[in-house]
Amino acid sequence: MVMRPLDLPQVELCSGCDPLDADVEHACRIGLAALNLIHQVLRQLMEPQELGPALSRLNAGEALGQCWDRLGRLPDGMATISLLQLVDSLAFDADYQLARYGLTSLSEDHKELLQTLRHIGVRV
Repeated sequence: MVMRPLDLPQVELCSGCDPLDADVEHACRIGLAALNLIHQVLRQLMEPQELGPALSRLNAGEALGQCWDRLGRLPDGMATISLLQLVDSLAFDADYQLARYGLTSLSEDHKELLQTLRHIGVRV
């Protein structure tokens, strides 16, 4: 079965924030989509075993590989790199984390994603 990438949400900046670089915006859209997926699992609107494959379809690792060098030179680049790394690692570790630690581990990841997005200036 071929899995297509998920549609990404639009990014809304906090008032007073400068427009985002295109790579940062794309990463933030991936982060928002991941936040939404985790929220759905935590609210029992999505089965936990669906999380890993859904996160994989966000292609965070691919996005990270394409813009790594450029992001390192941007003001919020390191936060953006961290955001993509978190989503990418969750895509591979979600099943293990849920089996080992339950939903509590997702709550921590949800908090970290939320804080990183807010740090970058995204209204969440």
